[in-house]
Amino acid sequence: MVTVLEGNQDITPIHNPDNDRWIEFRKDGTFSSGGGPQGANSGSYQVDNHANTLFLDSDAGDGDDSNWQLQFRDHLLYMRGIGTNRQEMTTVICERQTD
Repeated sequence: MVTVLEGNQDITPIHNPDNDRWIEFRKDGTFSSGGGPQGANSGSYQVDNHANTLFLDSDAGDGDDSNWQLQFRDHLLYMRGIGTNRQEMTTVICERQTD
């Protein structure tokens, strides 16, 4: 995760202060994430390729599930929240890492 935006405001220092947050999507439909300040999380995910959306079903419970509109630009993944006004103002930008 390289940047977190709320509207046009960069809130990365709040949501990724140590620049160590990450998310891994596995081929089996599961994900894991980690880094501060939120810590570890895992669950399953579903992608709708026609709508370019992602649903994260968190093992932490219904209150932690999330929906995202996806857009790819070069090696970056832009995830814009779907749902409430605040969620729709939130964009998370991730950089693809390969082993």
